[in-house]
Amino acid sequence: MTLLTAGGTLTKAGQTAGKQTLKAVKVPEPYWQELGAGVAFLLLLGLLGLRQSLPQISIWYTDRALENYHERVLELDADNATAHFWGRLYEDLQKPDEARTQYQYAIALSNRLR
Repeated sequence: MTLLTAGGTLTKAGQTAGKQTLKAVKVPEPYWQELGAGVAFLLLLGLLGLRQSLPQISIWYTDRALENYHERVLELDADNATAHFWGRLYEDLQKPDEARTQYQYAIALSNRLR
């Protein structure tokens, strides 16, 4: 998005296309610079917002990946006691019922294997 905006304002073709668009939308010529500054400001705010939300986005993707990995491990070996100790994962995801189920299953498997 930044490259498109910068390319549009820094190249002759981009400047021409921008002027044609503003004429087509019937924006008076004296307001073109103000409108350009406003668009640049909104782009800056959008990029700052994206930058600030990257940690939350990372956490969200990590949570989804761990859940999928856990499910896949259990599909391959339903009696894998270690995988059922992943109740901690569900605790971190604030899913206490799933965590309790995994802990109980892991304890039962561990007792059976003794």
